[in-house]
Amino acid sequence: MRLSYKTAAFFSCLCLAVQLFAAPVEKQPQEPVSYDVALSEGNILTGQLVDTHNAPLVGAMVEIIKDGQIVATATTETDGTFQAQLPKGGAYQVVVNGKPSNLIRAWSPGTAPPTTRKGLLVVAQTQTVNGQAISAAVSPLAVAGVIAVASSVLSGNRQKSGDTGGQTRPPAS
Repeated sequence: MRLSYKTAAFFSCLCLAVQLFAAPVEKQPQEPVSYDVALSEGNILTGQLVDTHNAPLVGAMVEIIKDGQIVATATTETDGTFQAQLPKGGAYQVVVNGKPSNLIRAWSPGTAPPTTRKGLLVVAQTQTVNGQAISAAVSPLAVAGVIAVASSVLSGNRQKSGDTGGQTRPPAS
């Protein structure tokens, strides 16, 4: 079945219009997850910062926030580890390079339940991209619209030039 130039142009415009006026899907914010962490003597929080491939992040700034105030800071070492002295046990927000990360419930030495972690593992959400990706602005509908326009133009040009699309014509008599 062959589409006419006008039909192909109509469908390509329809695809592009749907793409332009479609409502974007908004990502729902996730509820923060809180982790229980046991502090060592002196209220020291020990942790490690890694990326999504489990590689340590070196030289990252880690801030510990309580009630909107920075109560401790640390810089990660070559293996991604850090230590920060907290004022006391309690609920804290961990911020990595200015981006909020984990919520923790820090337990003072000797008060943590037996299953509490001894250290905090922070997985930073980096923007590393492997390979190539199509921009979010280019959707399958837009690509389909461009293909439809291109094919209709080509088929229109072929018909005007007398190309029969591989079919043989009987010789003119």
